[in-house]
Amino acid sequence: MYWQVNDDPQIVVRDAHYGDALLMGEHLRESDRREIAALSDESPTQALVTSYLSSQGRCYTVTMDGMPVLMAGCAVHPTEPGTGVPWMLGTDLIYKRPFPSIMLAYGREVLAKLTEGFDRLINITADLDHQEWLRGLGFVLMPCEHPGRNGEPLLVFTKENPSCAFPPSPSPPLVP
Repeated sequence: MYWQVNDDPQIVVRDAHYGDALLMGEHLRESDRREIAALSDESPTQALVTSYLSSQGRCYTVTMDGMPVLMAGCAVHPTEPGTGVPWMLGTDLIYKRPFPSIMLAYGREVLAKLTEGFDRLINITADLDHQEWLRGLGFVLMPCEHPGRNGEPLLVFTKENPSCAFPPSPSPPLVP
């Protein structure tokens, strides 16, 4: 898959590659590094590679000027049939140029493509700053009963019937 985002021809959404995880791993934004530390004993690179490998066929990379700046995917839940586990990790480069507004405009569309066929989505976040973004994508957030590895508060985010729950997007479609 390959999309060029209308607003900026230098921003592309494409199928992810293993090498993207290796390139981005040690350059993840600090909030993603903290979240990985709260949820796992893996290094940022290991966590990104694990996420990529668990999301085969459901993983995209966003590039700016040809450089991978964000990866997102959806893994199959290991014990709950029909349930997907969405994730997104990025570098600080996503804060440059109009990237945040593009993410708001196209985030729902990309999430819908990543999660096609799942009846339910669920994951945990330690980044409490992402609550508004997750709610904007239609997720319901609730406190997790267990804290993170270092006692951090965690949030569970869920979405039922994700493929059917997206109203028409006011943004223009991505160009194939």
